Amino acid sequence: VAFWIAVISTLYFIGLTIEQWKTIIGFIVNINLFFFYGAPLSTIYTVLKTRDSSSIHRPTMLLNTFNAVFWTAFGFGVMDWFIFIPNGIGAIMGFIQVFLRLVIPSRDAFA
Repeated sequence: VAFWIAVISTLYFIGLTIEQWKTIIGFIVNINLFFFYGAPLSTIYTVLKTRDSSSIHRPTMLLNTFNAVFWTAFGFGVMDWFIFIPNGIGAIMGFIQVFLRLVIPSRDAFA
């Protein structure tokens, strides 16, 4: 919250146009999304290394993938690349997790 207060306050006092605001906020949010969708990379590495997909949390994987797919479709529909590109990358990351979950067995019977 403090970060966004600082960003919005700074942008307000600089006196930018609305389009400049959208561009700056879009880049900041995209950086955040790359961290969000990139977080499973360590889990993907672990799955490939151990040949065990139990470290992939199924509900989170499914919800993140659906979220990314729907936002990608929306971004494409309104032709907003700030929405389309990072969420498209997130959808690809989600599908990779789904693929790994289906192809590599889980050693945990309850996973």
